[in-house]
Amino acid sequence: MPQNAYALGIYYNRKMFKAAGLNPDKPPTTWEEFRGYAKQLKSSSVAGFAETSTSNQGGWHFTNWMYTTGGDMQSSDGKQALFASDKGISVLQLLKQMRFTDQSMTKQQLFTQADTLQLLATNKVAMVVMAPDQLNTLKTQYQANLEDFGIGPMPQNGGNAALTGGNIFVFNPKASQDVIKAAFDYVIYSNFDLSVIEDSYAAQSASGQVVGAPTNILFMGDFQKKLDALNAKYANVPLQNYKPFTDAQLTLRAEPRNQTQKMYSALDSVVQSILTNASADPQKLLQQCAQQFQQVLDQSSGS
Repeated sequence: MPQNAYALGIYYNRKMFKAAGLNPDKPPTTWEEFRGYAKQLKSSSVAGFAETSTSNQGGWHFTNWMYTTGGDMQSSDGKQALFASDKGISVLQLLKQMRFTDQSMTKQQLFTQADTLQLLATNKVAMVVMAPDQLNTLKTQYQANLEDFGIGPMPQNGGNAALTGGNIFVFNPKASQDVIKAAFDYVIYSNFDLSVIEDSYAAQSASGQVVGAPTNILFMGDFQKKLDALNAKYANVPLQNYKPFTDAQLTLRAEPRNQTQKMYSALDSVVQSILTNASADPQKLLQQCAQQFQQVLDQSSGS
């Protein structure tokens, strides 16, 4: 039973955009614009962009960038590693050029999402890749003024897509029908009853938690319209700052299906090398990684 969903996008500092002569209502929508913005935003104390590369998050974000090119990480049956492609190489080349040619990225590397969020919150970086649900952490943990931040869609290079994920409820098929029905009824009531949702939004807003962060639409028709109305009623964030993200018409692509976290872990070292070694070879690194990960896929399928 789906509960919620997200898509990765670009968080950015609107004040830094203005100071650099960039329109904060128009974040970059292409790789070329993104690279140019990062160069324009960098200064002696601020990096234009920071990216994750550890705790499996280098591979996670690599997959997201791959989707923006229209590339694939695995075959549709999950049996073949496909990421050592020209499109995969182009992702690494973009990051390498930004890091070493443009010097628009942070010199320090090996970040997790928590690290890049802290850099954004403390005005040390202008742009990061993030999902909208991190707005709450930005506000509650760092007491950031959300008026200063915007969210835009992932910059594209031919793919018109971004990585999506979310949360679901799973019911044990071995449980009795009465237990499954009780569990299902509880999920429906606690998560999809509009009066319960309104009470939750009101309580969250009153306690200072973020209400109004953009989420992907899971539903259609009247129910979604009522959800949107409740979200707007109790919103305590600058909804207009997220309009570039919510108005974007991107295809949302799920994470690869087979041995996903092992694949992300393997790709972490590739992304780390690209971001720390100016002489790293994107093609060689990806080919070696794909060959090694293919063995994992072969073992999982018993071939």
